[in-house]
Amino acid sequence: CSPQLLEQWREVRGKARAFDLDASCGSGRVALIFPDPNTAQVWFQDLGRQWHFVAGSFTDYFRLLIMHLGLPNWHYAFSDVGLDITTKQWFRFLSPERLAIDMEHFTAMHHKR
Repeated sequence: CSPQLLEQWREVRGKARAFDLDASCGSGRVALIFPDPNTAQVWFQDLGRQWHFVAGSFTDYFRLLIMHLGLPNWHYAFSDVGLDITTKQWFRFLSPERLAIDMEHFTAMHHKR
């Protein structure tokens, strides 16, 4: 997640409205956040309690959900942790192209640091 997005999150955290999108998610929390009445963003909180930007709108989030086939833990593709080995295996089997994109994104995130 970029420093600009984290700074934006810190600024709106006190006045934003948020809704938990998946209360049954055992691997973290997915939240729909409204930093202002006209803007919605989707963020993922991993088990380490770190927040990660996923999408700039609910529509974009839903598209990502479909592209990731709704596999468990797919949100970790947008975190500093990355996908776990089991999730990678499922992606290799069901959608190797999407796995390649996510791994490229993860590698690029770590080279920016």
